[in-house]
Amino acid sequence: MSLLTQNNYCSPHSAIVISNNSDLDGQKVVRRFINSAVYVEKVLPNMETEDYRFTTYTMPTRKKTLGGIKKTLKCCCGTDYSDCPCHPNNNINNEFNGYISNRSTNSKVSEGSFTEIDSQITVKERLKDNAEFRLSLTSLSTQNNFLDSEEKEEIIKNWIRKKQAEKRQRLLKEQKKQEKKQKRREEVLEMERDNFKRWLADKKQEEILRRQEKQKEMEELKQKEEERQKRQQENDLTYKLWLQRKKKDELEKKIRDKIKELEEMEERDRRIEENKIAFQEWVKHSKGKPKPLPSNQGLTSLCSSLSVTYINPVPWTPNIKHEFGI
Repeated sequence: MSLLTQNNYCSPHSAIVISNNSDLDGQKVVRRFINSAVYVEKVLPNMETEDYRFTTYTMPTRKKTLGGIKKTLKCCCGTDYSDCPCHPNNNINNEFNGYISNRSTNSKVSEGSFTEIDSQITVKERLKDNAEFRLSLTSLSTQNNFLDSEEKEEIIKNWIRKKQAEKRQRLLKEQKKQEKKQKRREEVLEMERDNFKRWLADKKQEEILRRQEKQKEMEELKQKEEERQKRQQENDLTYKLWLQRKKKDELEKKIRDKIKELEEMEERDRRIEENKIAFQEWVKHSKGKPKPLPSNQGLTSLCSSLSVTYINPVPWTPNIKHEFGI
């Protein structure tokens, strides 16, 4: 739980935040903000505060007077003035408030350094024990500076060191994040390279298998072509042999036919010659032989011998004279 308020003894640009710190056994911590990024922190002893609700207070108007600045002690917490930890009358944080009061009384304030301001302070509370009170200050445009240049420079240096440390932490975190991202990217790239290598190896293996399959098919086609050519050659050779044998058989047949024809011609000539010789012999020996009985002549054919009437008793004599050579 924290309470943010403006003290009359501090700069109008600064504010005090009172918060409960669970790490310090419930002790309260007072933080004096120099600006939105720089603050001074001090631990307060345990003390009970009342529960707050969302409340809006209006700060009194500061007016410029001839005798100086009129300071009005007004607390926005709603507690008793003697029990409020924001006032220097309280025994708590006397050293801190005394330091603030000394610095504020020793500082020189010129006329016209303050303007009329109506500051609206809003207090927010949550019902939990570790709830945080925040009280925002608006329209605090004054020029009252109670810190000297050395303290300001020290505070600024501390703030710069803190910002540099935060920047280093942020850069380190960003660097670690980038390194992790780079490592992840490298892992992804390595995985992609491995996958590409495996894919390339698979492609090479597939290419080798495809070439082997193609070579095997070519060898099979070549073997089939050789077998076909071999069969064709065998068929051609067989056909040639068959053709030669066929021609030889035809030639032999022609020779045999020719021989047979010659033999038949010789046999016919021989028989004709023999017939001629036999006819001549018959003609030569047939003069003294009786003539055969006529056939198909009725009773005449039944006679065992020729009739006398058909025999010429006178020998035949030629009618041509011998001098003509006939």
